[in-house]
Amino acid sequence: MAQSRGTSAMPGGFTPMDPVEETIRFAPGDLDHAWEAHALGTYHDAVAALTPQRSQAFQDAYVGALAGLLRADETSVLKSEVLYAFGRRP
Repeated sequence: MAQSRGTSAMPGGFTPMDPVEETIRFAPGDLDHAWEAHALGTYHDAVAALTPQRSQAFQDAYVGALAGLLRADETSVLKSEVLYAFGRRP
């Protein structure tokens, strides 16, 4: 678990903790959900505003590009470096 940095409380009463770095390794089957995660994530409103034809074309291009990346460098595509930022509320 992260250690407290001993700094003053942040908004909301949280005390920041040291961040934790980690590598997450995905299975190839996890990529079956990549489009759904992308389309329902941050860009949901933009994707939802597309016509059905443009949405399908975008999905096809996204899935095709991801498949190409996977063929070219499976190890890198299936690995994600993440940073967890924690705070503790006293």
